[in-house]
Amino acid sequence: MDIFLILNGLIIIIGIAYSIILHEVAHGFAALIYGDDTAKLAGRLSLNPLKHIDPVGTVILPLILFIFNMPVFGWAKPVPINPINFKHQRIGILVVSIAGVVINFIIMILMFWFFVLFRIEGFLVVASMNLMLFVFNLLPFPPLDGYNFFSMLLPEKIRYVVYKLKDFFLVAFLVLMVTGGIRYIYVPLFNLIGNFLINLFLGGKQ
Repeated sequence: MDIFLILNGLIIIIGIAYSIILHEVAHGFAALIYGDDTAKLAGRLSLNPLKHIDPVGTVILPLILFIFNMPVFGWAKPVPINPINFKHQRIGILVVSIAGVVINFIIMILMFWFFVLFRIEGFLVVASMNLMLFVFNLLPFPPLDGYNFFSMLLPEKIRYVVYKLKDFFLVAFLVLMVTGGIRYIYVPLFNLIGNFLINLFLGGKQ
């Protein structure tokens, strides 16, 4: 078998797995910085993939999607966090909420650079995966990171109303997912950022 084909596959499998894992670890580290050691005590700040693997979300689903040449997506076991332990609760929630997508953004930029340097398509696949995680998790719907992050930016009275309506936003999100309506929010953002990065790193040429 072609060594480059094997290398490409390893880059995709390892890159996607650790993109998902590091997203969760980032939440745990951010929580620790703000006074919550729940994730640390649970052993979830480790880079050992066995600590984070969800059999369906981390292994089976991404593998099936990759085999059938579909957009690859997945998840790891959520890191346990207790906001009550935060030294500054509002700031803590803001930072913890955004930590995962910040890591995905950093990985995405690194993978684009590696693709430019080495021209191995696996790096581009991992970059696209992280772009997907970055955009999708910033959508302002529970249980995504964007819901807590953007809610915390609102004035207290409006934030209170938004949290009271959390179940409504969750149902709306599920409806959008089931009907496919979420693509009208997600796809334009994905294309906007993706096209910007392609022009930035590749001069519009792949």
